[in-house]
Amino acid sequence: MKQIKTGGRQKGTPNKLQSDLRENINEIILNEISNLKELLDAVPIDKRLDYIIKLLPYAIPKPLPIENYNLDAEKEIEVSDAEKEAVLNKFREMLRE
Repeated sequence: MKQIKTGGRQKGTPNKLQSDLRENINEIILNEISNLKELLDAVPIDKRLDYIIKLLPYAIPKPLPIENYNLDAEKEIEVSDAEKEAVLNKFREMLRE
């Protein structure tokens, strides 16, 4: 038998405690990120490299495995004559410098 909800938060109402907690954690993280360089400078090089390697996935996405790319597919890119001319002019300017 399905029970009828008689009190508490209504469905879809945000949880205040959870949102306050997230806000505080985000503030702590932002403060620590601004101090990260000084913190890493104080750590021996071997540990520093370990920490940097652990932080890399949060800054640079991991590349997809090569089998996920369709290298055989031909892709055509349409470029207008005006765009071609603009690129050629840019190259001409670079060659003159």
